[in-house]
Amino acid sequence: MKTTKSSLFGTLTITAALLIGWSANAQPTPPFSSSLVLNIPFDGSVVDTGPNDFTVNTNGGGTWVTNRFLQTNSAWSLNGVNQNIEIPYDARLYPEQMTLSLWVNVQSISSIQMMIWRAGNGSSDGWRGFDLFNSSGSYWYQDYTGSSGNANLSFAQTNIALGTWYQIVVTRTTNSAAVYVDGVQLASQTGLTPYTKPQTTPMSIGANNADPSGFNWFTPAVFDTVHIYNRALSTNEVAELYAYESVPQTTNPPSITGQPQSLVVNAHDMASFSVTASGSSPLYYQWTLNETNILDATDSTLTVTNVTQEDLGAYAVVVTDASGSTTSSNAMLSMYPFLAVPFGGEVTDWGQNAILSVQAWGTGPLSYQWYDDGDAVLNATNETLDLSSIQFTNAGLYSVVVSSPLGSVTNTPEQVVVNTAGVSLGMYAGVTITGTVGSTYVIQATSNLSDINSWVSVATLTLEQPVELWVDISANVSVPGTTQRFYRVLPGQ
Repeated sequence: MKTTKSSLFGTLTITAALLIGWSANAQPTPPFSSSLVLNIPFDGSVVDTGPNDFTVNTNGGGTWVTNRFLQTNSAWSLNGVNQNIEIPYDARLYPEQMTLSLWVNVQSISSIQMMIWRAGNGSSDGWRGFDLFNSSGSYWYQDYTGSSGNANLSFAQTNIALGTWYQIVVTRTTNSAAVYVDGVQLASQTGLTPYTKPQTTPMSIGANNADPSGFNWFTPAVFDTVHIYNRALSTNEVAELYAYESVPQTTNPPSITGQPQSLVVNAHDMASFSVTASGSSPLYYQWTLNETNILDATDSTLTVTNVTQEDLGAYAVVVTDASGSTTSSNAMLSMYPFLAVPFGGEVTDWGQNAILSVQAWGTGPLSYQWYDDGDAVLNATNETLDLSSIQFTNAGLYSVVVSSPLGSVTNTPEQVVVNTAGVSLGMYAGVTITGTVGSTYVIQATSNLSDINSWVSVATLTLEQPVELWVDISANVSVPGTTQRFYRVLPGQ
């Protein structure tokens, strides 16, 4: 695939094979990185990210604006009055052979000469400078040793398009110099004398600071993506650099612009999470619960129906595009306390072990307090209440309150019934007793149920096994007319 760009400086064909990954917001290292001296990518801060970590000052201020790819906070605008970008003097900024590359967008034309880049003061220092244009409408690259001109490359360009981005590249060898605009060489010169480095003067972008003639030729322009290399790039390499930097192949992962929000719901409610993100289309979504992928949760919105305890936790979404992925912040799904399995009452026998229990949902920590007839049971603070060797005094209405930092829920009071023992009758004079081994029971009999005072103790039985049969051998049921007897079992003394 090929892309063709028409430029005021000619037509350049860009081969897609040269378009290595690129991001205007957070640029990767540009081509020929082993030769880099300075790299200012304008990725939200005006700093050097090259190998030397030079200090970069924004004198007079400036304004963040969109860059050539319309990405915000990715280019630096100077007002042309009193603003520039300055790198304090360092000899490493001035290699014997070098390449300067920068992108510039001129906002207005001045009647006097304006400079986009300058190094040195043009008097006692050797210096290099690039005039964007002057009153004659020309580009100049000027290269001096003291007051002697070594290179003065000028090329007429009267139809500069304001508000248009251009890549300017200047190369300098020991005895030659060349200027490129949008990857096309527009001027070159050979037979030059070696360049003398500046000795004290800072390098400036967007202004001509400390000019000996008294001028400060500030440039009303927007700047982006500045490189200095310690060698002169070849014509093919300049074209490759332009191809690389003229097409936005973002390596930035997607950006989360609206995070999912935490929710607190009641059990069996519906919960819905959503995220908004920007990035290269198409965007892909994968929701997670406690860092585990949720099956088929691949939209920007996630709805959880009929929320249960298993649905609680930290929800997040991974947003992916061709450049990478970004994970949202966690959104917590929490639940008010809820009695999933309430305590429903208990019927048991005297001396048995009874365990009262409740099952609760909710975002913890959950705490419990059991009550007996409205009074708090001492140390009864678990989801179960163990009544060992239950007594008749333990009978009553029991409830439990389940609490969490989000609130509380109370179990409706339910009855605990304590029977003496399990008793069953057969077709004989006697009873089958189900009870607690080692417990003693009194068996009473009466022949007149209407007389509550007619009950007479006929036996005392200590259980040796959970179920025992007792037969009344004093009652001869085989004799016709024998008075019938009724039996009951009471706890022994």
